[in-house]
Amino acid sequence: MLSEKNLSDQRQVDVLDQKSRESRVNDSRLSIAWKQERLAKIKDNLANLDQVTDKVESTQSPEKYSAEIAEIEETLEQPVTESSQLLIQKQIEIAAEFSKNQAKERRELQLEAAALEYFFETLPDSETRIETPMDAKCEVAIVVPAYGEREHILQQIESLAQQEGVSPEQFEAIFVINNPGEEPVRDPKLSDAQYERKLDQYHKAIVENQETLKLFRFINGEDIEVDVSEDELEIISQIWKSGLRLHTIDKSSPGRTFPSGEANVGSARNRGVAEAAVRFYENGQNGIIGQSDADSCFTPDYLANLIKTFYERPELIGLSGDLEFKASDQDAWLMQKIARQAEFEHKYWRLLAGLSSQAEIGLSAGQKQILTKGVHFSGANMASRSLEAAAVGGVPKLSGGEDPAFGERLAEVGQVESVPEVKVITAQRFSARTAEHAGHGQQLLKQLDLLQSGEQSKIMSPASFIENNRLRTDIETAIKEGQTSVDNLRKICQINGAPLMDEPDLILFSKKLTQNLDLEKLRNDPDLKAVMEKVKKRSDTLLPEVSFDVALNQLVDKYCIDPEIEKTYQAKLEAITAVEDQEIDNRRSLMKSMLEIVFKDRPEKVDAEFLIATLRQHATELNLSAERVKRFEDGRSNLDVLAKTINQASDAVDAFLMIVNIFPESLAEVKNFPERHQQLRLQALQETAQLKKN
Repeated sequence: MLSEKNLSDQRQVDVLDQKSRESRVNDSRLSIAWKQERLAKIKDNLANLDQVTDKVESTQSPEKYSAEIAEIEETLEQPVTESSQLLIQKQIEIAAEFSKNQAKERRELQLEAAALEYFFETLPDSETRIETPMDAKCEVAIVVPAYGEREHILQQIESLAQQEGVSPEQFEAIFVINNPGEEPVRDPKLSDAQYERKLDQYHKAIVENQETLKLFRFINGEDIEVDVSEDELEIISQIWKSGLRLHTIDKSSPGRTFPSGEANVGSARNRGVAEAAVRFYENGQNGIIGQSDADSCFTPDYLANLIKTFYERPELIGLSGDLEFKASDQDAWLMQKIARQAEFEHKYWRLLAGLSSQAEIGLSAGQKQILTKGVHFSGANMASRSLEAAAVGGVPKLSGGEDPAFGERLAEVGQVESVPEVKVITAQRFSARTAEHAGHGQQLLKQLDLLQSGEQSKIMSPASFIENNRLRTDIETAIKEGQTSVDNLRKICQINGAPLMDEPDLILFSKKLTQNLDLEKLRNDPDLKAVMEKVKKRSDTLLPEVSFDVALNQLVDKYCIDPEIEKTYQAKLEAITAVEDQEIDNRRSLMKSMLEIVFKDRPEKVDAEFLIATLRQHATELNLSAERVKRFEDGRSNLDVLAKTINQASDAVDAFLMIVNIFPESLAEVKNFPERHQQLRLQALQETAQLKKN
């Protein structure tokens, strides 16, 4: 049963009788045979509901009411009394209420049926299930895919052990340790550097994953030898004391990996979601499934806020939380330069998604909800109710972009929102774990390649984004409605009258779509992949990528058509810029003061330790709190850069000018730093959009 706190608003997964519920207390896992029998009963119930509903609906229309009154009056040869009219109207209202309740019951049964079919498909007998039963009080299951994450995963587990406001019985964590069963095949689109990174990541991961599995076995009490440091042992000790419930799904060891073509992050997330959802189902609950990445840490109030949100919002079935990016040790100075552009892209996409709903692009109901609300599902921090997650088919088995696609699936069947109170801290690092077109780590790698090549960064234009959404949605609608003729597809597959497919490809496309209406299988069809690759190239030619400045200008122009909105946007931008200029002025003053102190008594060679000692000694003079001094100490790599620059400078003024050039994001005035001005324009547009939405 659900905890008392959630009984009032959580939906029950099944409509089993009490005897069936009690039988599960002794056996927490329902058999495949039981589920098959349950599904058959649901289908029978749905068929009966359809028959009853058809009869009831035929009695509740206004036309039926008028006809009944007229028939009675004709029979009596006199007007029907007011009391009789009220009685007939009451009967119709009762029928309407009955129909409403039937519709609710039908929806619940349909969701359960879809969830059961998902369990059969995703968790056949050949799959190894978690044997430890879920606690009856469990409300949240955290699902994390891990691909070569031995270095980071213990910090994430520690953050789960440090959750506040919840008991250990209220949650569990499921880690899907995964890697392909063989070396990744070279994609012709990849550069040598990209493929080399992918190979390196694979070979590193297959070793790390086995170490990670051993680590979990050790944490869960097995007496085995495992390579851990003293600091890690201390963390593990705290995990033991916390009573944290940890489970693993091994999709890494030989014979256990995902099939070729499905060994990706989407499959790993989906396998974990299926396990979590079926565990809740077998517990008689519609629980909460939180998803994250293995390089992320949960804020101490993450779980409490997650439970509170779903408890207070019974209509909510999915949410995307907030992300705070934390710099890693990967060349912090270079990372800051690259992260600026990657951060711009991240904010740009979120804002573009939120604003593009203004355009008439024929989106599905779920896509419209996602775009209108500006909800961007990220695998680093997203959550859902377990029944709905299973009913929509789980997470798409994609190598990248599986997270927003999952959000769209949820939005098709219920309400989704962005909830900033549900927050995780994720690593700002280079990572080749996902497909080249997806993932924050891949964004950083892309910016690194551009920086090293000297090429200008470019991004998809708003017009291209809208056309791509329109094309995808129109094709999916054509498939669902059976309108996949060559003529209809020709009308769909064009941009401003320019065709996106040659006639032979159109014929092949039509044939494939007509033969198979399963979207998942169509996405993996090699012939269709080749056709859609040509479509993408032609689309990119017709609507090429543009510079960040041009993209932002187009986005502002698109949104600020109304003079009042334009006025609000400009006022926001001025206010934000003024605040930023003041903060920069304060940082510049602090840097000048610190450099003056350093150069008064500069040793022959300045290092990070000398700078830390200087900050501590002169903290009062520099008006630095202990917390701020600690932040300087934590940024050791930045202090190394400062020390190197000071050693090269002739005096404090020279050092200051050099440092401003190195750290423009912190010290350059906004008017002299275009990249920062772009960020402020995005922020102003976001705040304007929020005002309009409210």
